[in-house]
Amino acid sequence: MMDGCGRYSWPDGRVYSGQYVLDQKHGFGVLSWTDGRRYEGFWDSGRQHGLGRLCSGSGRSCLALWERGERLAWRGEEEERRPSSSLQSRRSHVRISDDVDRT
Repeated sequence: MMDGCGRYSWPDGRVYSGQYVLDQKHGFGVLSWTDGRRYEGFWDSGRQHGLGRLCSGSGRSCLALWERGERLAWRGEEEERRPSSSLQSRRSHVRISDDVDRT
């Protein structure tokens, strides 16, 4: 049983490297696919939960907010391909903003 930091590889080439609790992805970790896709972010009980970044094999990425494996909101290049109503149909109290004080 995995507990703490670890690495697991599946026969299809996927690799997870990160934190485990009771043999499940929990805390921060990175899941990579053989085609270059990658998820870097937080997990809870084996599911994406909290803030994470999805990266495509071509280098495109989006910042996303997850709850128990369901993507609630996202910000970045990928959102351009989504209908504008997608974000509105999710939870209205979630917002990811680019308003950052840059000095």
